[in-house]
Amino acid sequence: MLKITDFFHLPNLVQWMDQLIAEDEGLILVVGLDSRPHARNLDKATFLPSGRATILRILMRQIMDHLDGSQSVLITMSKAALRVASQHRRQVKWLQYKNAEECINCIHRASTLNQKFIVIDQMCEENVIPILEAARSGTKVLTQLDTIFMGSDVARALIEMGASYDLLEGLKWVIAVQRLPTLCNHCRQVLELNESQRLELHQRFPDWSDQWGKTFYEARGCQDCQHTGRYGDITAFDLFRADWGGASLFDQKSVLPLSEYSLSLASKGYIDLQEALRIDSNQLQRTYHLLTASENALNETNVALKGKLYELEAANSVLQQRTEALFSLQEMNQALVSAVHMKDLAHRVCRHTLDLCGADRVILYYLFTDGIAEVLAAQGWDPQYVADKVMVEFIIDCEEDGFWEPKHFPQWPPGISPPEGEMAGGQLRAGLQVPLSAHGKLVGMLIVHSTTKSEFQPGQVALMQSFANQAALAIQRAGLIEQLQEKISELEAAQVEIIK
Repeated sequence: MLKITDFFHLPNLVQWMDQLIAEDEGLILVVGLDSRPHARNLDKATFLPSGRATILRILMRQIMDHLDGSQSVLITMSKAALRVASQHRRQVKWLQYKNAEECINCIHRASTLNQKFIVIDQMCEENVIPILEAARSGTKVLTQLDTIFMGSDVARALIEMGASYDLLEGLKWVIAVQRLPTLCNHCRQVLELNESQRLELHQRFPDWSDQWGKTFYEARGCQDCQHTGRYGDITAFDLFRADWGGASLFDQKSVLPLSEYSLSLASKGYIDLQEALRIDSNQLQRTYHLLTASENALNETNVALKGKLYELEAANSVLQQRTEALFSLQEMNQALVSAVHMKDLAHRVCRHTLDLCGADRVILYYLFTDGIAEVLAAQGWDPQYVADKVMVEFIIDCEEDGFWEPKHFPQWPPGISPPEGEMAGGQLRAGLQVPLSAHGKLVGMLIVHSTTKSEFQPGQVALMQSFANQAALAIQRAGLIEQLQEKISELEAAQVEIIK
């Protein structure tokens, strides 16, 4: 099982960690910058996660070992966030939350239980005040914060998050964690310092040759490291302990600054010297890469969400149109049932057909048994170009006897003469021929055209066919009624002749 010392490469870090674990009260804050869940395709060369969550869990376990059986409270959104060792499970009380308000209530509840140790999975603007209040009341609190700041700058960040300076008295330790790429052991070699490097080292670290030695290393790349000069990574620390008996909190320095820690790693051959000298600027650069990746991922997600929104709106529009079409279909059927005259019925069928499929031209033919089809109604066409009757063979294919279905019909309808000088079908885009059949018999034909849309959707075709079937029954009924009325008129006339 990992210990916190497994991440140490400098012996002077151990005494500070032992002191941190042994203290009985105050807030221990583990800070570092980790990749966002939506930031994908981040190159390890441009950004390394800090690994603060791992350090948090190891610290939690070692503090529980030190407490030796005392009860602890863990406040998490999910139990997977803090894995508890089997030997500590009996001394842990879990409090889970779903939102920020529940998290605050859990912290207040944990404070009333008078437990020695409280672990909270994440500090944020919503819970920073109750966390500091619990730590100032004499409880030992461990949590983590996602930030690029370290040392006393973290205290300034807490002020910006809403905490007061008095509440900061609960802050005891800030452990900043950062992972740095290590030099490849296969191509690592001693670095000969040039004059500018020596000058920079003297300016930043006046006693560098006494504390860290004079030897540094570099790696120019080999096959093992894919010619990058880097292989693996190492954890670097910055330790800050608040001293409330000394200077202002904001003026205090870290007891072990990251700059000194990284320079020590460089002198031992773990990292490149330039990585140690440019530790702050490199961190800002890595942060920039992270934010750029996050922004790009958010933009991609936003575009995808907009696409899904358009799809949902389109689907909703289609469903709405189909629902309206079904209601309209019912109303049309009722209107057809009430109509008894052929011409009136044909005009209703044409008008409802245009509404149903969004076409702008329609013509309805009624078929007679003598091979003649009558144009009962037409809408969208200039009446001066519409004939009264046409041959049935121009409308239907005799080989399709007994089987009719909607067909693509791009040309001009039979019985309509294009204006002089206009190409046949020149103004027409989408065209459809819809049969009117009742009881297996072809009663008539509907031909619809659109001058705006390129095609009729399958749903519109199905609705038109369903409506055409109802219209065919109504037309057949109206035709029988008209034939019956003609027979009655003939009988009445015959009776009059007989009486005379």
